[in-house]
Amino acid sequence: MTRRLSWPITAGVLTAAAIIGIVGGGLIGADSRSNDQPSAAAEQTATSSPEPSDSESPETASGTGLMVEASETEVSQDARVDFTGELNPPIEGVELQVERSIDGGDWEDFPVTVTTNDDGSFSTWVASGRVGENEFRLSGEADGQPVESNTVTVRVD
Repeated sequence: MTRRLSWPITAGVLTAAAIIGIVGGGLIGADSRSNDQPSAAAEQTATSSPEPSDSESPETASGTGLMVEASETEVSQDARVDFTGELNPPIEGVELQVERSIDGGDWEDFPVTVTTNDDGSFSTWVASGRVGENEFRLSGEADGQPVESNTVTVRVD
């Protein structure tokens, strides 16, 4: 003797399977993404001015200085770290590339760029999933001359 499942039971089983599939797929997708890829919101343009700094801006051969500061020096994986800084003399519209070195390794482009405001200021943020000493700097070209910021170190645990 065979037994047929009733429509409410079948609908309930299918609904449960769909929920498990969606949740499970989301978890698997979250685990497989690169920890170094920030969301689209991370790739933003500058919107606020940096806090005044007591330190001098590094100077390049052209006399242009690029300074950056980090809001944190030690964070957990994927925690937000705000960067603020300024380009002197101030130049609006300079695109700066965030670069990173892990534990003293080679410098690589981090997937974040920022553009300077009319007063030379910029702000952006990063979130790194790489454990260890994460060194960051920004580089770009201002008035046809390469510029490179100081290095800031963020320990990621």
